[in-house]
Amino acid sequence: MIGISALGCYVPSYCLTAESMSRVWGTSFGTGERAVANYDEDSLTMTVEATLDCLRDRESKGIDGLFFASTTAPYAEKQNASLVATAADLTKETLTVDYGGSLRAGTSALRLALDAVKSGSNRAIVVTTADCRMGEPGSAMETQLGDGAAAALVSSDEVAIAVEETFSICQEFTDVWRKSDDSHLRSEDDRFVQTHGYVEITQEAIEGLLKKAGCERQDVCKVIFYAPNVRIHHTMTRALGFDQSAYLDDVFLTLVGDTGVASPLFSLLQVLGEVKAGDRLILVGYGSGADAFLLQVTERIERLKSNLHQLNTQLTSRRLAISYGEYLKARRVIPYEKPSPFSSYPILWRDQEYDLRLRGRRCCSCDAVQYPVRRVCWQCGAKDDFEDVKLSREGSVYTYTKDYVFPAFGSPVIMAVIDLEGGGRFFTELTDCDPDDVRVGLPVKLTFRRFHEGGGFNNYYWKARPLAVGPSEGRTLKARTPLTKSNSPYLRRV
Repeated sequence: MIGISALGCYVPSYCLTAESMSRVWGTSFGTGERAVANYDEDSLTMTVEATLDCLRDRESKGIDGLFFASTTAPYAEKQNASLVATAADLTKETLTVDYGGSLRAGTSALRLALDAVKSGSNRAIVVTTADCRMGEPGSAMETQLGDGAAAALVSSDEVAIAVEETFSICQEFTDVWRKSDDSHLRSEDDRFVQTHGYVEITQEAIEGLLKKAGCERQDVCKVIFYAPNVRIHHTMTRALGFDQSAYLDDVFLTLVGDTGVASPLFSLLQVLGEVKAGDRLILVGYGSGADAFLLQVTERIERLKSNLHQLNTQLTSRRLAISYGEYLKARRVIPYEKPSPFSSYPILWRDQEYDLRLRGRRCCSCDAVQYPVRRVCWQCGAKDDFEDVKLSREGSVYTYTKDYVFPAFGSPVIMAVIDLEGGGRFFTELTDCDPDDVRVGLPVKLTFRRFHEGGGFNNYYWKARPLAVGPSEGRTLKARTPLTKSNSPYLRRV
């Protein structure tokens, strides 16, 4: 049996409401909101979070593949998947592949991962998806596009959602596109695309899948498909020919928005609370054709319910409201003062075990954590007597400072010393939080972020964000740019 053994997701802490856009442009954009990545986030950082969420209860040594799918990968020439695998602390023998160029890049990666595991060339592959797309300022599409990431572990071990059959079609169709020199998405006539794109292509894929599998519509409990907005979602539920109870509601589209490549896996997460062992599902990815999967829920489905709880927690926690002007600044549409730090790629390459994989050394004589790595223990003086360790990502604020002078996206820049669970300390910057909420003892979690672009490339490292966020009170984003590269102790044994 081959299928999905684990799921993970990540939804940014910030949101842009339709009401705020309506006030800026003087036109009604309806209601609802969309998830917005912070200024230090991109598709790669979000997919690291989703991957870690997916693998949080598993040993990374058992994973031998990672497929990264996105239409907005930060690097056009340089593999993104290898960086994701490194931050997730996967082994160097991991097969890493980038997929892009289509909204169904995620489901295409899923199908190829299934084939790789079925053939025996890989044991377990993480398919991780993310998008951070931009519509033209002031357009309706701008209010519909949401940022987020979702991941699935494909294997033959402890399968919770088995894949019974697959079916794909290729259809050249110009609906939504972005050329290499375009900064925003473009789209064709909505009515034409709705009828001959989303509806007809999805319908053809479903019909082909049912015929290939020898199934009828009444054999299917839930149908998951891609829709860019609520209106098209409702149109498709009327056109696809299933009972209305087989479709998901449109709540995710109104709270998060159209997450592009990540949409199918997000929808699969949403359906977990409504299915039981033995139920059959159809999952369809759309984009210049379609990929369709016939899935069957196994008795191990209960293990994935915690993933649904994680998604619900992210959706119901306080999401800090970002103003439209700050959103444009975060997307580099409006320039702002940025530092130009020195960055050495040889140093980053040399220290990636500690800076990306979050590893250090523990003294075998006194258990003191060493970071940066040294030959002589700072506590007991023992020499060359260490073991590899990995830090816990959770902790609390021990002390902090606020810097109102440093040039940054927003002010103040907050640097903090974090007491890690079980001991050890980590010096880094706080992100995704209101400066007024920072206090000694604040529970935080390390999160992978883009620090700066010194040297002409993205410099990624770990920041800290609050663990729990309460109901929103209309606060606006106060993002920051880091001061220096951080040092960090490590805890958990490798």
